[in-house]
Amino acid sequence: MPIEAREEILEANLSARMLARAPDRNYWLAVGRGLSRLRIEAKHQAGVNHDRHPRYRTRFRLLLNRVPDLAELFQKDASSAQYARDMYEQWAEVETWLAALALIDEKTITRLNHPRVIMQRFSADHREKAQRADRPPTALQRSTNRIDELTTERDNLEQENRRLRLGQENFLEGASYTWQDAAEDIARIMLQAYPTKAKRVFAAGMRLAQARTPRTARVRRGRRGNHTEEE
Repeated sequence: MPIEAREEILEANLSARMLARAPDRNYWLAVGRGLSRLRIEAKHQAGVNHDRHPRYRTRFRLLLNRVPDLAELFQKDASSAQYARDMYEQWAEVETWLAALALIDEKTITRLNHPRVIMQRFSADHREKAQRADRPPTALQRSTNRIDELTTERDNLEQENRRLRLGQENFLEGASYTWQDAAEDIARIMLQAYPTKAKRVFAAGMRLAQARTPRTARVRRGRRGNHTEEE
C-alpha cells in the first residue's frame, strides 16, 4: 500500500476515535477520506473495478480490520460512514455550498457537523434548484425578460443611429468637397447641409481671423480708410 494511502487511513482511524469526544465536521471529513482511500486500495488489491464484487468485500474487510477505531465506527453506523465518504468525494461542491449557507445563516452552519445532515440538506437544496430551473417562467419573469430585451434593442438602435450620423458627416466632408475647391463652393455646400452650424462656423472664423491680426495693422488700415474718405 502506498505511504500516502496508509497515512490517510491512519488519520481516519484517529479521527474516528476523536469523534467519540467531539462530533466535529473535520473529523468526519477525515473519516470519509480514509474510507474513500480504503475502497480504492481494496478494489486495486482485489483486481476489480466495482465495490459489489465478493473479492472486493473480502479485501475491504481485511484492510478495515487493521484500523480498529475506524472499523468500530463503520460497524456501529455504516450509514453515517457512507455519508462521510460521499461528503469527502463531493467536498469541492459541498464546501462551496456551506460557504454560501454561512452568509445567510451563520448559526445554522456551526451546527452542521454530521455528514448525514449535511449531505441530505445539500442534496435537497440542489434538487430544489434543479426543479425551479425546469419550471416555466412566471408572468412577472416573462415581463421582466421582455423589458430587458426591449431595453437592449433600444440601446442597439441608438448606437446604430449615432454610427450612421457620424458616417454621414464623414461622407459629406470627404466626398462633397475638398479643400482644393473654391471657397464659395465649400460655403454653399456647408450651408445646404448644416445651415445653422455653417453660419456659426463662418462667424467664429471671422472672430478668429480678427483676433490673429496684429493691433498695429488694424489701426494702420483704419487710418488709411479715414484718409481716403476725407479725400
